[in-house]
Amino acid sequence: TSALAPLAWGRIGDCYFQWASQNTNQAATRYKQALDAYGKVMDSPVANIAARSGAEVGVGNVCEKIAATKSEPEKKAWLTAALDHYWNVVSKKNLRDGEMFDPKWLYEAGIKAAKLCENSEQWEQAIKIYEQLTPLLPPLRPAIEKKISAARTHLGTVSN
Repeated sequence: TSALAPLAWGRIGDCYFQWASQNTNQAATRYKQALDAYGKVMDSPVANIAARSGAEVGVGNVCEKIAATKSEPEKKAWLTAALDHYWNVVSKKNLRDGEMFDPKWLYEAGIKAAKLCENSEQWEQAIKIYEQLTPLLPPLRPAIEKKISAARTHLGTVSN
């Protein structure tokens, strides 16, 4: 019932995530434990938007790490899951009534989502993500516009 509990679960998820990279023999177990901890945060009725968004990004990070150990098509499924979790933050699907997005997590999720799209040469999707971030994060507009420009350059190269 305490608002501190989801924050603790988020940090526990972070610990399991980091622990997984230290011992590859137990990585699968540690990633599952991280996913479970992040899930408790996302499901918590007392977790604030920053905690839930951080957990969504945490799940995305875990999915990316797991994807790196898989072959196609499992790899693609894990990367799609990562993108879905990042997108929940960017699209503000994880907001509850009366909540505002958390700028830190919106930026982190957006950059990670766009990077996933860039890595799979989905340049139009990456541009759309960056364009969605631009009005929401005005101080970062110049940096985001550079990323849009770079993605458009790649898009032009692919279509030529």
